[in-house]
Formats: sequence, C-alpha cells, structure tokens
Amino acid sequence: MMDMEFDASGNLMVVDVDQARITVVDPSGNLVETHRVPGATQIMPGTFHPGHWTVMPESSARDDTLWVSRAREDPIYLATPAALGSPKSLAAEGWATNLADGGAVVHFRWSSKIVVLDSSGRVRTIFDGIEPLSFPEVVQDVEPPPRMNATSMRVTRMDPKAVTATLTLSVHASRIYVFFAGATDHAWRMVDTYRMDGGYLGTYLLPHRARDAVVLSNGQLATLETQLIPTVRIWKLDELP
Repeated sequence: MMDMEFDASGNLMVVDVDQARITVVDPSGNLVETHRVPGATQIMPGTFHPGHWTVMPESSARDDTLWVSRAREDPIYLATPAALGSPKSLAAEGWATNLADGGAVVHFRWSSKIVVLDSSGRVRTIFDGIEPLSFPEVVQDVEPPPRMNATSMRVTRMDPKAVTATLTLSVHASRIYVFFAGATDHAWRMVDTYRMDGGYLGTYLLPHRARDAVVLSNGQLATLETQLIPTVRIWKLDELP
C-alpha cells in the first residue's frame, strides 16, 4: 500500500503498488470497485480531470510527468514545470497532500521546492524551502530488456551524496508545514511553516531528531522518534522551543 484518499462520496481509495491497483471501499468496508493502474504511487484530487483516475506516477514513459490521469482512452499527462529544474525521472520522487479546495501541494525527497496546484491540477505557485537544495544528478537510469515487458523494473539512481530535503508535508488552516531534513546542524529537527503563496512564516525547532512529523487536524504536531525506543510525541505548536 502506498496512499489512501477519500473520494467525493466518502469512499476510501487505496493505492496498492505491489498489485498495481486502486481499490475503492465504502465506509462500511465493502468493495466498491478495483482498477489496475500500473505505476501509480499517490491519488491526486479527482477535480484535476473528472472521470479519470488521477495519480502521481512511480515511473513513466514520459520523464517530465508530474501527474497523469488515466481512463479507458489514452492517458493525459501534466508536464513537470520547467521552473522545478528537475532532471530525468526525479519528478516521480515526490509526494502530494490533497487540499480541501480540490488542489494539492507536492514536495520532493531530494529538493526543497514546493509546488502548489489548483483544483484543475495547474501550477499555482512554486517556492523554495528556507534552505534551498537542488535536485541531484541522475547517475544511473536502467530500463528492463524489452522482452521482459516489466516497466516496474525501471531503476533511477541519484548521486549517492544527494541530501534529503523534505520528509513529510501537511496542511492546516491554510498553512503548509514541512518537516525538513536538510544538511544543517538542525537537520531532522525543523518544521517550516509557509503560506499557500510560499511566504515563509517561521520554523519550529524540535528538541530531538525525529523520523516523521505531521500536523494533526486539531492543530497539534505529532512527531515520531526512533532513537533507542520508538516514541510518538504530541506537541502544541506554541509550546515548541
């Protein structure tokens, strides 16, 4: 399993990467439908292209793809914005958080760039985190032999010295909270806050290194620490150091 989202009817949509399927179940857990969607990693808002399964691809025949809508007809692709400066295949190394207004925010494992999409899937704004990191170079891009017909075997490898940038991202009260790894003395301790237009609002500095951090629906921050004993902590944002 890679991603879960609710559709407009309250059904739960689940992306199963291993089975290359999107499965839909109703609020009671009953199967509604299932579809084969190879290469999907995350479900994007249905407003992007109504009637299609709109997903972020794990890999694509088109290396400039940010997301793709699939239906019975040919897929519809949205090209990665040139302003991202993303080299081959790195757009797929991204994650998205869907917004209540039908848009989405996309962040990347190896870059501090954040992309805000509107309800049609078009780019509304692109901005950098407070510690700008460029996408690293691709050092190996391997395709399976044609006779194997196995696109899932495609491998893209980045420069081993590449610095991990964003880790997770969440949205609350029209603010974007980014758990940022980076390469400073405060790495793995920073939760940056931005407006939807990219305006920087400040950084919360965690007292300990964490593996994950997300803002909950009540506005509190949940962090996961894995040093020694795995620990989940819940913070009020105004109480953070």
